[in-house]
Amino acid sequence: MGRTKVFGALATTGAALALTFVASGAASAQAVEEQARPEGSVSHSEIDVRPADTRQVNCAALTDRTEVRIRGEASTDGEVLGYMQPGEWYTASCDSTPGGTYGEPCGDGFHWLEVSTEDVTGYAALLCLDAWVEVDV
Repeated sequence: MGRTKVFGALATTGAALALTFVASGAASAQAVEEQARPEGSVSHSEIDVRPADTRQVNCAALTDRTEVRIRGEASTDGEVLGYMQPGEWYTASCDSTPGGTYGEPCGDGFHWLEVSTEDVTGYAALLCLDAWVEVDV
């Protein structure tokens, strides 16, 4: 009977030790994962996802000059599709486009802005414009 109690006590102690190692193993695995993450990175649980800004934005352009050409491509070599009228606002891209260089009478530049009339969409020399603004839709 004495042997049974001793072996029972040993078995209970062994089981308790095994559970301790399993619990500490899980904690150390988490510590290893945290140490393995690159500096500055975040875990999935730390990410706060918010909906994107769904506001639509358009831009508009205006010139006070006469005969600002609207060209088929962002270059003085592009076909002239039409002209911007002084004092009128035109629907425009919100980003300029690098293209061919231009000079007088607007100044030396190479950025163009896509503009639209009722009939055509093309490019106007950015430095020929007097205003370029963002418009909420």
